Amino acid sequence: RTPHSTDARIPVCAMMRCTVIVHDASATLTVDFSLPSGKSISLARSLDEPLSACLKRATSSALGKAKGKAQPAEVPATSLLDPGGNPVPADTLNKDAWRQGCRLRLGEAVWAVERNPPRVAKPSWCKAHDMNGMSPIWVPELPLVSFPVFAHFELCHADSAVVEWSKTSLPGDAPVALKSEVVQPSGGAACSSFVPTAAEVGWNLEVRVTPRADKAIGEAEAVACANRVLAIAPSVFAPLEARQALLRTQPLGGLRIVSYNTLWALSTASLLKKYGQDWRPPAESVPAEPIQTLSELPVPLGAAAYRSQVLARELAGYDAELLCLQELVELPYRSVLEPMLASRGFSSEFTTPLAGATTELATFWRTAALRREHSAVWRIGELVDLADYALLREQLESSSPSFAAFLRTQPHVVHAVLLRHLTTGRLVAVVNTHLIMHTLASNARTLQAYLVVCQAEQWVRSLKLEGACSVVLCGDLNCREPREDVLSLLGGREVSMNSYEWVYGRNIGKRSCARGTTCSAFIRREQCPNATDDGDSPLCWDHRCGCGREKQNKASSCPECACAGPPPLRPPPDGPFFAPQLALPEGLGLQNACEVATGDAAFMRLRFNPKNGEARSFSNPTTGDTRFIECRDHIFCSRSLRVAALLPPPALESLQGLPSLWWPSDHLALVADLELQKISDGSAASATAPAPPPKRQKSAPVAGEPQPAGVASRTAGVPARGTPTPPRAVRSWGETSMRESLPQ
Repeated sequence: RTPHSTDARIPVCAMMRCTVIVHDASATLTVDFSLPSGKSISLARSLDEPLSACLKRATSSALGKAKGKAQPAEVPATSLLDPGGNPVPADTLNKDAWRQGCRLRLGEAVWAVERNPPRVAKPSWCKAHDMNGMSPIWVPELPLVSFPVFAHFELCHADSAVVEWSKTSLPGDAPVALKSEVVQPSGGAACSSFVPTAAEVGWNLEVRVTPRADKAIGEAEAVACANRVLAIAPSVFAPLEARQALLRTQPLGGLRIVSYNTLWALSTASLLKKYGQDWRPPAESVPAEPIQTLSELPVPLGAAAYRSQVLARELAGYDAELLCLQELVELPYRSVLEPMLASRGFSSEFTTPLAGATTELATFWRTAALRREHSAVWRIGELVDLADYALLREQLESSSPSFAAFLRTQPHVVHAVLLRHLTTGRLVAVVNTHLIMHTLASNARTLQAYLVVCQAEQWVRSLKLEGACSVVLCGDLNCREPREDVLSLLGGREVSMNSYEWVYGRNIGKRSCARGTTCSAFIRREQCPNATDDGDSPLCWDHRCGCGREKQNKASSCPECACAGPPPLRPPPDGPFFAPQLALPEGLGLQNACEVATGDAAFMRLRFNPKNGEARSFSNPTTGDTRFIECRDHIFCSRSLRVAALLPPPALESLQGLPSLWWPSDHLALVADLELQKISDGSAASATAPAPPPKRQKSAPVAGEPQPAGVASRTAGVPARGTPTPPRAVRSWGETSMRESLPQ
């Protein structure tokens, strides 16, 4: 790019280039060119602006005019010449002036104008800190041997691009060609892949993209991976391969489902910016031998650079028809999982952004087995205000307005996809969700699950489908133990208004709970900020059993009383709280795949915490069990589906410290094999539950338990809120009990 004569007869190829990009959506254009000195000029102007204003701005930018600076005595002439070499009139609008073949003249320098040339652009889903330098091509930070390396970019005003992969031993060395291919964009987006071998270990991997449109060739863009090619020892993945070797052969009409919390993953730059600079790369950045330990990894394990690639490999190895993922951000989804699993025959959906909601759910389905019919995304907090839940909303707001506000502001979402099983023709509504994690928010999880299932059922009914539809609910429900009410509710059992989960979560949403000034915000007594609730005991109400001994706030009694039956308890001293008699509508009860297959709703019970491998130092507040209970992830399904098998957990010694080189998350994938059962002609009419619902358990208040606010007695009128009511046997199914429990 050197200056040349202003003679219009000079060939275009001998001039510097001035790129003009028209943005129709914003009615603007950008003019980009570089001065002979190397300074880059970029102008963003309106399409309807006169050419004279644009040229004046170009001259000012080239001369570097600014307040307080001395200006040159002579300003160089600036003009735009048409393809014939004639000056374009100054009053011509920008949209008509800047044409292909024109020439921009500034003094003695001349640039050939290229309007909308073929060019490479940054992927729309990428942020600036996710890119390697200034190149518009996205490549992974860490290329791994035998793992596909994807290069993502977008093509503008181009119908194809030549992609060339190469390797160099040192920056600036002559590249060694590896692969060359021509790719066509799909909706503007394009992708190319290369699988490194052992011969590339220790080399820099580079990719070069040259856009084309008919006979026009755009400016090539190139980028190199931030780290050299690395090999992982095959023995590292032995625990994963051993677990996947236990998978059974799928029968015809089978449906293998994976529910997996993949653990939030960011780029290395974002991770270090968010959490500080504590991580340091190893001294030897590229080991000559395949690595076997975490200390040899040249990127943080918490970042997406390594874990997303191992995750894609793990998911492909389950050979499933359906994948439901949580805590998945867009970067690993777009860059690795989507192209990797698409090559294995999967289509997918990533939750669209909603106001005030997290974007973390993705659902994949194998197109050879399933076909998408419909899909929907809801923010769970917004469901409370729908007309279908008016009774629930009225009771919630009347008894605990702070809890109602808390529930509305939660960012959790649900992703529903209606799929048709191609072998059997059956419809399956897949519901993927992630419930609140707060330790004391069991009551919020129960309400969220109620809203999710009811809304999914309403959505399926609104589609007016022909034939029955089964439901599969997958996700991270964040349960701490198998006895939580959310699991009972989803299983078709009623949640009593006397459940202690309503009690210990009663202050969720209040400022005192958020600031830690209320006793109910702390599980263990030593953390409690208040010594007593009256003068009779050094223990507050939440940490004192009815017998006077110490207890944890999540337990209704101390361990000693839990065996003999809890003594009478006083009502909570902090006023009314929300405690409905809650159950799903008839026919919506689901079965827990883990419980059906193993007899236990908990997936694992360990003597250590899998996140750090350390032995448990505290026990369950009610059972005294010191084991770590893995009960967060679940797969529920309609009873029209048969649970055929559940993949067992891996060897326990491989779980001491998650995530790890072989397990990419702090959760384990829950893998269930379901079989579609043939529905008889006399099946139930419900679209979401063709099989008769299981017998539900009756609910009776527990003697001595504190009673919730706003519950009306059938014989003695309306008691004061927050005071105990006499025990009574109750059997109710959702809406009826809500009407009875509303304040009169």
